[in-house]
Amino acid sequence: MARKLTFPLISLAPVICVFLLEPSAVAAKPSASMVLFEEHFNTDVVGTGDWQVSDGSVSVDMVNGWLHISHLVGDGSWGWKDVALNLPIVVEARMRLVSGGWGYTLPQLIVDSGGSYGFEKLITYLPGANFGWYFMDGWTHKDTLGPPSETTWVTIRAIIRSDGGELMAKGDMDATFTPVVAKNWSIPHQIDKLGFRQNWDAVCDLDYVRVSGVECFDRMADVNCDGVEDVFDVIEMIEVAFSGKAVIPCPWSPIPILLK
Repeated sequence: MARKLTFPLISLAPVICVFLLEPSAVAAKPSASMVLFEEHFNTDVVGTGDWQVSDGSVSVDMVNGWLHISHLVGDGSWGWKDVALNLPIVVEARMRLVSGGWGYTLPQLIVDSGGSYGFEKLITYLPGANFGWYFMDGWTHKDTLGPPSETTWVTIRAIIRSDGGELMAKGDMDATFTPVVAKNWSIPHQIDKLGFRQNWDAVCDLDYVRVSGVECFDRMADVNCDGVEDVFDVIEMIEVAFSGKAVIPCPWSPIPILLK
């Protein structure tokens, strides 16, 4: 039985714009220049000034390799990294909220464009029917793979375009990402800051953040063998391509659909 499609069809083609399909239409690979920015906090990027911070509660945990925010100073402490990233991009980060936070169970991952734009968009999670995942510009009321309690590590992957995007998540025990929500919005075409911020007085850790460029599949096909071509095939194609393997359609898949 085919699984229920959870993303609106309008978002399908943009989601596929992550890897470049080979001319044979049966193999995909990441671009050689795919990774635009990556930080694993193996060095003291706060001490060197590479990351700007709000106060002394933000530091690099050199033992574990995390960007750490304590509750020693006040509420809403943050760390920023200046970047210059043209949309669309794929942002991936592993983070957790350790304690505090007035009910939140995940810190804020922020993308921002300064200057005259003056906008700030973020990803976080607050359990509750009226909240759930906050994705870029508002609450989604979705709780898919939202951390149920403090100290839970969650890895998020967000495809961000100027006109909308998609959010996926996975826990440490999950092999693949699960779709959470797709949204439309209107934001500038360049991101100039990546940020990490505590909710209220929360103690938080950011394990790593990675930003990848976006290239497009020319076609899609039934690669998970469920008899339909839908967003779940897109997720499968992304996961397989990230692993460096070939993306092979099922034997009975029809001629791949052109999306360009």
